[in-house]
Amino acid sequence: MAAGNGSGRTVLLVGFDPAGVEALGEALGSRRFTIAAASPVAALEQATAAAVDAIVASYPLAVDSTRAFLSTLRHPNSASRQAAFVFVASSATRSNAEAFVGWGANRVVGVEDAPRMLPGLLDRLLRVAPRVKVKGVSRLDLVSQPLAHRVLCQTVNVSATGMLVRLPRVLPLGSEVRFELTLRPDFPPVSGRARVVRHTVERREPYTGVGITFSELDGDGEARLEDQLSRLAG
Repeated sequence: MAAGNGSGRTVLLVGFDPAGVEALGEALGSRRFTIAAASPVAALEQATAAAVDAIVASYPLAVDSTRAFLSTLRHPNSASRQAAFVFVASSATRSNAEAFVGWGANRVVGVEDAPRMLPGLLDRLLRVAPRVKVKGVSRLDLVSQPLAHRVLCQTVNVSATGMLVRLPRVLPLGSEVRFELTLRPDFPPVSGRARVVRHTVERREPYTGVGITFSELDGDGEARLEDQLSRLAG
């Protein structure tokens, strides 16, 4: 295991080669994270025994079963069951990695984008943000063909980093969308860009829908959304 020089929140890098550990360590160390690195087997042993704040793992994991790895990490007896978990994947494997979002993983980022995006993403995931059940209205536009693929949908729950929406049809994983979200009639809408990261699971969730993660919020949308969620949670 190689430890970094930062202080504060702990991030465990899993399955990266030395160059990858160095690049991500430099990016995250500048945000006052404490960095450690380990193989998948050693990381799982460490994280279940002692709590870490976040795990960033190279996809695919060199283990027999990624689902078993995540299930063990999220087990109630695991010390890191509440840790943020992000996969770093190539463009060829990203869709496979995104299948685990909602099954133990929180987000997936591309290999090329990881050093730039991970610091802010982990900040958001580690921030205490309520996930509020709502019956708001959202509008989704597929970025590639907005006029042909505009849909209104019902919001099921929302957090500062994403939302689950009920849809009459499923959008492909990885789809880029523009959204406009109205949580309550007297709240101004929040808009921005997002990515579809999961589908609802038949027999576990009684509706057809998708989970999306926010990529960018327009204007002061991030502050307004957090304020609206706090008011609804209170």
